[in-house]
Amino acid sequence: MRLTECSLLAAMAYDQYAAVCNPRLYMALISHTLCLKLVAVPALACSDIFSREVVTFILDAVVGVMSVLVVLFSYGYTVAAVLRISSAKGRTKAFSTSASHLTAVAIFYGSGLFMYRRPNSSYSLNQDKVVSVFYAVVVPLVNPII
Repeated sequence: MRLTECSLLAAMAYDQYAAVCNPRLYMALISHTLCLKLVAVPALACSDIFSREVVTFILDAVVGVMSVLVVLFSYGYTVAAVLRISSAKGRTKAFSTSASHLTAVAIFYGSGLFMYRRPNSSYSLNQDKVVSVFYAVVVPLVNPII
């Protein structure tokens, strides 16, 4: 599940980057072939081919790191491009197209970061439950809105 989610969020982040930063070149950047490649990793993650735990663990780690880098790169350039837009109406339109996706990314990676970076001395089962609900329920509910 995590592998699929990370892959899809990274693919959507790249799509947003191409749409906002290079709208005139969008069709050239996001070709049919690239779309198939971007969907291949999540599709393989859901298939029975990768049901073995070792392969899934390795792919999960690699794709997780790569997707974080893609998301950071994509949104870094997207925000910079939006801030260069001179009209307030143009900036608002550009940010509104990315707001729902950015919210899902922030909740997904934020809850994971919170779980892994909190000190062991501040362990709380109730906090873990709340973060788990965000990680497992809220993000999948927000995805259709994207």
